[in-house]
Amino acid sequence: MDLKRTIQQDFRSAGLYLSSDALKALVSFISSSGGGIDQLDSVIDAVEDYRMEMESSTVSQELITAILANLASGQKLSAETEPLQGYFPPILTLPKPFQIVSAFDVPRYLYDVHRKVFYESKTET
Repeated sequence: MDLKRTIQQDFRSAGLYLSSDALKALVSFISSSGGGIDQLDSVIDAVEDYRMEMESSTVSQELITAILANLASGQKLSAETEPLQGYFPPILTLPKPFQIVSAFDVPRYLYDVHRKVFYESKTET
């Protein structure tokens, strides 16, 4: 099977799409290094580590180039331990997916059937 097609299918099975420039860079890197599918799996794992910072599911050439540079230098590819310098802007605050609230701190609301509105209860129960 053609190397381009194999790369595209592996990325699609991971839910990712490659831009044409990224595909060319990846094909030239894998064909020149001779690593084959093992290197492709490590590249896909590295891209998935950075998936939260990506704006879309299309992988750009800049991200692939940064990942391949880290891979060529022999560094461990992980978003937690070794961020890609210069690719992603620093994230100031990350939104928390869940907020834990005590059941006793939540105000109690009652529903008025005639007005069809909720209002805050004044009683302490």
